[in-house]
Amino acid sequence: MRLEFNRKILVMFFFANLMCFASSASAWVISADTKIGQMIQWEQIETVNTGKNVVLKLADDSACYVPLTETALYSLVLSLYMANKTVSVHCYDDVANTINIGGYTAHKLYRIIAK
Repeated sequence: MRLEFNRKILVMFFFANLMCFASSASAWVISADTKIGQMIQWEQIETVNTGKNVVLKLADDSACYVPLTETALYSLVLSLYMANKTVSVHCYDDVANTINIGGYTAHKLYRIIAK
């Protein structure tokens, strides 16, 4: 009886961990060792998406965006773009953080690592 109980717990633990790893593997759009190819910004017009975000078009053709309200992050990204630094970028992959901005489908920037 005790061995049967331990086996059930082990199987449940295994599948719980498997589900956690599977969900975290698809949670990000990752661009490693790339450069910011373009920064696209529109004038401050009051539209739903365009006037409040900056699109980063990366050298690997993925696109992320930075809300202009996040001034420190925007400044960091702008300085990395101007210095032509190599970066690793993680952007959200979920639908809630993915928008179409001026024809670019972009994911919200989560983390940027300068190299």
